[in-house]
Amino acid sequence: MECYVRRRRSSLSEEDRLSSLPDALLIDILSHLQIDCAVATSVLSRRWRHLWTGVTNFKFDCNDYRVTSDNFSSVVVDLLRQLTSPKLRVFKLELNWLANLFNPGVAESCFREVCRRNVDQIIVDPKEINLLDRLPIPACLFNSKSLVILNLRNVLEIDFPENVAIQLPNLKSLTLDHLVYVPHCLESLFRSCPRLEDADLTFLSAGTQIILNIPALNLRSLRLGMCHMSSCEIFENQPPPKIFIDAPKLANLCIFDYTSYYYFIQNPTKLVKASIYLTRDEAYEPAEEDYLHQLSKFVRGMSSVIKLDLIAYGNTNLYPYLNSLNLGTKLIFPNLGRLITELEYIGWNDLLLSMQCFPNLKHLKVNLSMGDGLPMDHMNWCVPDCLVNKLKTIEISKLYETDDDLKLLGYILSNAVVLAKLHVYVTSKKESKEVRLWKVCNFCKSLFKLPRASSTCEIVFCTRGLMRASSNAYTKDGQFTCDIYGLG
Repeated sequence: MECYVRRRRSSLSEEDRLSSLPDALLIDILSHLQIDCAVATSVLSRRWRHLWTGVTNFKFDCNDYRVTSDNFSSVVVDLLRQLTSPKLRVFKLELNWLANLFNPGVAESCFREVCRRNVDQIIVDPKEINLLDRLPIPACLFNSKSLVILNLRNVLEIDFPENVAIQLPNLKSLTLDHLVYVPHCLESLFRSCPRLEDADLTFLSAGTQIILNIPALNLRSLRLGMCHMSSCEIFENQPPPKIFIDAPKLANLCIFDYTSYYYFIQNPTKLVKASIYLTRDEAYEPAEEDYLHQLSKFVRGMSSVIKLDLIAYGNTNLYPYLNSLNLGTKLIFPNLGRLITELEYIGWNDLLLSMQCFPNLKHLKVNLSMGDGLPMDHMNWCVPDCLVNKLKTIEISKLYETDDDLKLLGYILSNAVVLAKLHVYVTSKKESKEVRLWKVCNFCKSLFKLPRASSTCEIVFCTRGLMRASSNAYTKDGQFTCDIYGLG
């Protein structure tokens, strides 16, 4: 009995200490809770009944699939209208899918209520995306002088007149993920955000926009995705879009695209990292030559980059165009230290020629995109300075254990004087594991026997799901230990 009384007194004491805090501090604590949890505190006592209405953060996580669109919308709007603070720092909705959000009529009234409170951040982040559901973006979201972060993720649709006034003077971060098509107001949107530093835009289609201008003089990070999904494409038989980027302070650039031509108005001299993932669409195959020439000019404009991911699928080999004399004087990428790229066997010579422009390259990762049986062009391979003096790690994946593979690896090992580690990944084949293991072990032995210019270089050989071995475990009598998976 004595123990029970002590616990009860301790609980009352804690409750008294919490109740003794001023309202302003309690409201600040409630502002860190989900809005439904904050509302639940209204039943604690008469004093707590209306404290939640002063919160400055509105965060709601709806995980209930049974909640209908109308019910959810009415609840959100009703709670917003009960808030008494003139300032709303964060409005964040985490949803299962778009159907749990708003019908078009309620969406605008909800966002108007949010913007009326001088909101700093608006975030709508569903856990699932349904291409059949679309969130109409009301014009009021693009006319908020207080907004700093706007993050909308789902299938989005901007459908308001071109002459709508756009004012986002304090916006620093913009994410519009899965826009149905490029809006006509895109250029006006960027010009209305003079402080914009981070932009993340993904389009399902270019729509009718052929010329896209992105003027953003203070932009530091840009991510562009042009999905060109055939199921969403309604504007056929038109030329690919041309995208002009005017962002001289750009430090990070990421592009996922199928069709577009890219141009720099001013080369970004402060660019640190660029990730370019491109696949040519068959509909634009006749323009392949022009496309590759322009794309190579675009990449050459990134000469200040330190890290470069250059992945071009669909038989798109950029390196001959990077080396083309028609592009003018030889260009140097003096800061490039890491390169990740996709390559065909026949493109090795082009890559090596390009590596002469990368004098300080230290880390190279190459994914081969062609299968077994394609002869490798190993004639007249040059020896770029970075291979001899700078490269520390090289990773090559999707090899097929051919003689050409050994010639390539032998060329690398015999010239890479300061190489510390060579990672070799061979592709899987449809064979019994016993036969497969015998073949890869023989190839691995041949690999470990190759002469090395670097006495400290470790070769790591891997076959996914089957074997991993290191040259450090290779003995002079041709024996080595390795890790074997899936046998037994």
